[in-house]
Amino acid sequence: MQRDTLRSAAKWTSAAAAVRALVQVAQLVLVARLFSGHDLGVLILLFSIIAVAQLFADVGISNLLMHHQQVTVQELRGIRGMALGMGLVLCGGLLLAAPLLARFYADARLHGLVSLAGVLFLLNSVWQPKRALLEKVFDFRVVGSGEIVAALVSQAAMVLAVLQTGSVYAVLVAPLGNSLLMGLWLLLARRDGEDLRFAFSRAVLRRFGGYSAYTLGFNLTNSVSVYADIFIGGRVLGAAALGGHGIAKDLSLKIGWIINPIVTRISTPLMAQLQQERERLRQVYTQVLRVTTALNFPIFASLVLFSGSYTALVFGASVVPYQPSFVLLGLWGLLRSVGNPSGSLFFALGKTHLAFYFSLGSMLLFAASASIGVQHGVVGLAVAMLLSMALQQVFAIWFFIVRPLTGMAYGEYLGSLLPASAAAAISFGGISLLVGAPGTWPALIASQLAAGLAYLALLGLFDRPMARQALQLLQRR
Repeated sequence: MQRDTLRSAAKWTSAAAAVRALVQVAQLVLVARLFSGHDLGVLILLFSIIAVAQLFADVGISNLLMHHQQVTVQELRGIRGMALGMGLVLCGGLLLAAPLLARFYADARLHGLVSLAGVLFLLNSVWQPKRALLEKVFDFRVVGSGEIVAALVSQAAMVLAVLQTGSVYAVLVAPLGNSLLMGLWLLLARRDGEDLRFAFSRAVLRRFGGYSAYTLGFNLTNSVSVYADIFIGGRVLGAAALGGHGIAKDLSLKIGWIINPIVTRISTPLMAQLQQERERLRQVYTQVLRVTTALNFPIFASLVLFSGSYTALVFGASVVPYQPSFVLLGLWGLLRSVGNPSGSLFFALGKTHLAFYFSLGSMLLFAASASIGVQHGVVGLAVAMLLSMALQQVFAIWFFIVRPLTGMAYGEYLGSLLPASAAAAISFGGISLLVGAPGTWPALIASQLAAGLAYLALLGLFDRPMARQALQLLQRR
């Protein structure tokens, strides 16, 4: 793999991630400031339902295409048919589930909101195979530029709709508009002679059905693990009680969803090419861990240590009482970022059965923890999720996934996390001790710039090989 190709892929994924970060955090802030009480709780439930359904949308198509290096034209048509079929099933399933969800959570608006959200998955199913094929050959320029345009336009339209109507329904303009624009963008990027037809093929189902079935099982169990506190808390405590807790949870998830793909969308096809080279695979996975933690840890350290400033200045007075949730779920998100690259590992190697069984055990752990934690309110929920995540990430992922697939020793696994951990703790912790919780925007910005610069200096000292690689990348741009 040529370094110029990897640098181009990193550039475009980073640019797209930066834009998505800006618009998605802006959306979260807008929702927190314009909606409160029960309205905010209903939106948190809706976001969670959409996120869960989104995990089913491509039947593992993206990972399937990465793992199988050779796919015929007929098989590709069948794979597109599988994606479209799942989109239709999800759309119909949400239409049927909408009245049941509205009754379960005692809010009639969920009926219409969930029904409209169903259209999203039908739209996604049309263009997701095309995006996966482009990423497989590292053509991230087309994908990244499309994601930037779609994110900016759809989020701007959503802001205008919310400000004009003040309705919770207006929030759906963003995901629906983004999906429609992304599909049109990839259609315009069609190459001469490219075959975009689809078919429903039994032969394709026989060859790829096992991979997709395990992927669906993984997505289901993983989604329950991630959203156990939201679904159980919404039922037991009511939607209104979820407001600030849900904002903290959604923020932590968004940080991971924005930052981690910068690395994993490049590493997944790369690791798929190294399926038969275990030593090189271990080296690549070690590097992925170091880069992932280097990107995530300072952001989560900032969120945790300066949560008082963020809740008051960014999200507004209605969210301030939920500061403990921001601290606890910020730590939850930090730990979650450690295990995120493991998904790329077992999907790149085709170990979907291992992914499913591990996720099934995690689902039982998180669901049980949330059921216990909810008895102590939203703080109890956050504590329960944090303790479960610590158990999963610090040892279980290494023992059940990383060790058998790469041969990585536990000391090497922990050692990959230490440079970013130490740099983030010293830099952001030190600035926090010096300035406390900044009460104004200029003071907050100045403190984060100071902590960020200190972090970069310390990371360069603690992880010199990665610092040299980053410097070489900047010099060659």
